[in-house]
Amino acid sequence: MAELLRKQQQVLVIKEEVSYGIDANPTGANVILAQDMSVKMLEADTATRNNINGRMGAQGSITTSRRTTSSFGVEFAGSGDPDFAPAWAALLKICGFAQVIDAVNHTVSYTPIDAGFTSATLYYRIGKLQQILAGTRGKLVFNLDKGSIPSVKFDLISLYKKPTIELTDMTGVDDSAYKLPVGVTSESVTSCKFLGVEVAMSKLTVDVGIGVKHLDDVDAEEVAIESRNGSVSISFRTQEQSLVDAIDNASTNALGDFIYQQGLVAGQKLKIDVPQIQVKTSDVNWDGEFAYCNVVADIVPNARNNDLILTQL
Repeated sequence: MAELLRKQQQVLVIKEEVSYGIDANPTGANVILAQDMSVKMLEADTATRNNINGRMGAQGSITTSRRTTSSFGVEFAGSGDPDFAPAWAALLKICGFAQVIDAVNHTVSYTPIDAGFTSATLYYRIGKLQQILAGTRGKLVFNLDKGSIPSVKFDLISLYKKPTIELTDMTGVDDSAYKLPVGVTSESVTSCKFLGVEVAMSKLTVDVGIGVKHLDDVDAEEVAIESRNGSVSISFRTQEQSLVDAIDNASTNALGDFIYQQGLVAGQKLKIDVPQIQVKTSDVNWDGEFAYCNVVADIVPNARNNDLILTQL
């Protein structure tokens, strides 16, 4: 009798491709320590048959395009060593970021690019069942709410490949490169500056705003990054003057920078630096008896590819 498939049997591994869409053969050593994972093994476009045949009833549909989509989170944590990239660096690269390891200053930084995008092959496993997710690219959002384990949400699109059944489970699965994260607390967050002012942040989302599209033309299939329109959404405890300022900033579409930094130890410190944001909306909401200001700001680069810089220190 065949074994039932179980949720805990899921494994997702990743390796950057040398040539687009060509299987890079990731192994268990390339595992992604994913959370809240959802893989749609077949996402299809269909065309409905619509012929006159002298009878009522459906005529069925024909599949015209196929792809695989996946969605999951990864803990927002450093590598533990400022000279080595985080274990989830490959995911940043396939979402339109370039990596620079600075051995002199002991940092690893990531900045957006607008050409020469990296792609990767992922293997999705449920026990012996395997699906190859080649040509993968995607988008990401940083979720950094106070009181949470900070995370990065990834939504990926891959070229469709028919699943197979392998002889054995994936071997050599090793997630030791993923280091223990720090929670978002008043101690671990060393800076949260909005328009140059430190704020008592309660909720924070940084959406890089990457647009990704599956292009399926005759003899030319690709998952392509097509745009980038980022935003910062933040909620912070407010007082009289700070609320007046926040409302006025939205009214005048004020410009400024945004900085978030967490971690106290080298290799665990992570910094998101947005050189220029423009305030879009501001309003007040209540947490029990206390007022909080909700602000949404667009990320408005003032130079090519300087939307934001992510740095491990």
